[in-house]
Amino acid sequence: MRTPTIVLHARLLRALAALIAIAACSRPSAPADVPAPVDAGDPPDAGEICGPFAIRQDTPFFHVDRARTGWNDREALLTRATVTSGRFGPLWRSPAPAQFTVDGRAWTPRMYASPLYVDDVRVEAGRFTGTVLSLVIGATTANRVFAVNAFERRCGGVDARPGEIVWDVELGPATMADPDGGIPLGIVSTPAIDLSARPPRVYVTALVGGAGWRVFALELASGRTLAGWSVAIDDGALASVNANGPARFFDARSMLARGALNLSPSGDRLYVTFGGYGGWIVAVDTARPALTRSFSAVPSNELRSNGGMWGAGGPAVAADGSVFMNTGANSSGLGDAQGVWGNSLLRWTGSLELNGTYSPWHYCVLDQRNMDLAASTPALIPALDPTRTATPNLVTFGSKPGTMFLVNADALPGRLDRRPPCSTDPASDRSLLPPTPQFGALRPLHVFMPYSEVVAEWNTARMRSTPAVYRSAGGTTYVMASGSSRTVETSEDPIAPGLVRLRVVTAPGQPAYLVRDAEDASTVLFNPGAPLVTSHDGRDAIVWVVDPQQRRSAPVYGPEARRPALLAFDAATMRLVWRSADMDLEVGGKYVTPAAAHGVIFVGTDRIEAFGLRN
Repeated sequence: MRTPTIVLHARLLRALAALIAIAACSRPSAPADVPAPVDAGDPPDAGEICGPFAIRQDTPFFHVDRARTGWNDREALLTRATVTSGRFGPLWRSPAPAQFTVDGRAWTPRMYASPLYVDDVRVEAGRFTGTVLSLVIGATTANRVFAVNAFERRCGGVDARPGEIVWDVELGPATMADPDGGIPLGIVSTPAIDLSARPPRVYVTALVGGAGWRVFALELASGRTLAGWSVAIDDGALASVNANGPARFFDARSMLARGALNLSPSGDRLYVTFGGYGGWIVAVDTARPALTRSFSAVPSNELRSNGGMWGAGGPAVAADGSVFMNTGANSSGLGDAQGVWGNSLLRWTGSLELNGTYSPWHYCVLDQRNMDLAASTPALIPALDPTRTATPNLVTFGSKPGTMFLVNADALPGRLDRRPPCSTDPASDRSLLPPTPQFGALRPLHVFMPYSEVVAEWNTARMRSTPAVYRSAGGTTYVMASGSSRTVETSEDPIAPGLVRLRVVTAPGQPAYLVRDAEDASTVLFNPGAPLVTSHDGRDAIVWVVDPQQRRSAPVYGPEARRPALLAFDAATMRLVWRSADMDLEVGGKYVTPAAAHGVIFVGTDRIEAFGLRN
């Protein structure tokens, strides 16, 4: 059995009743450009480190899994005791990325894509060929996809240090794009990894200068593009496969594929979402490869409507193959026009046939004020005991205003041809409402205050992150929401709470609903990414959040760009238990969530940076 290469693990695990037997440990060596920890000192050579991990902790998708739960329940090393021990901190970072040039100007890459992690890959690239390594996969705005060695490995004459680049490929030149402040954008969506495919592969979308949006399949072991790929996503390709036509796909540079990619349970279809001047979801047949189906949020561009599917979390996929995604604001005044699906949660079959919809009671107001449901993409709640509730399968998501929604995933309440007429009565909403009135009426649960139907966009928005879901050892299901509260609705300055715990309440024969359960009352978050929960069989839950420490409108380049922070909260007490130092992380992109494996947290900035227990 191989273990993470951190010598302190053995001491801590003995103190914690020997959670895992450790056969050989050593501190990860830092690359040359990383200062060694202040208490660093190489331990004696522990000999060869070989063999697979006893328990895999793969994160092949954004937010851990297809359902977007954001929950790693196999993490025994990261507990309140270890994180607060004084030994938790920066371990290593991958080498600084090379600059790239667009329109004659040099740029430093940024990672909008969140890192992914895979245990025990037999590498087929460079000097590591034939070596089994655990890999962190990153992707940048420079259209580069790369694999980083996660843990030290000494075996068969190969000495692989953590943070070393294993393979690195460029998919084509990046280009200037409109939807995110006129900066160069290549890859802005989190890739998806299919470990069951042969060979295992990484799917990624890239905006390639001169070629538009393309989907690539890369061999996980080497980064090589697989035969038959890439696939173009453009107006010509989509014209004959769109299920809500005859909408046209806009110019590639005005569309943004920020949503994380996802796969059907069998891996035969890849799902890609777009926002910008329109909203689209596209299905790619991974066997042919070719586009098979698309669905636009509006049936015609003449409606001057967006309905963008731009949220960083992308679609969620259920075990039965159902696909869930929510949309952004439409142009004001479209109301219940046929085929218009702005500010709605949509459910499709795996072949993108629409079979369920939900639109909140006040979607006309959301459309008018540009207050998007798309900001907080759906997370599927692990199935509840059907003897304890009439709604065992649930989906939850938030919104720019800071309202959290809970919907019966088996029976979305809307029509399949149009949204319902707009309402001014929140009690008419057809999501699963708490039985206790809020602000004088029954309504979906509002979390990040103040409630407003006037302003909650741009810097005043309260929430742009996918919620995380976890279940405690006692069987209680919780939803973690990250965002930022305000003193008044027009304020751009955040206040606490920035992290709120919600509880799923059940009763036999009754629909489930959400209640506010606890919050962190002191930590201010500006525009946090999706929270990640680590635990072990529902115990010792820690919530990890990356916050850019600046407003949504702030630049990611130049002297005003701030370094992000990694924060850890005890899920039981909701108290902040650890925070990275000001200079620990480099400047990165937006909406990033970390990955966790074997006691280490991986963060994407302009590179991969790792935090864990130091010697």
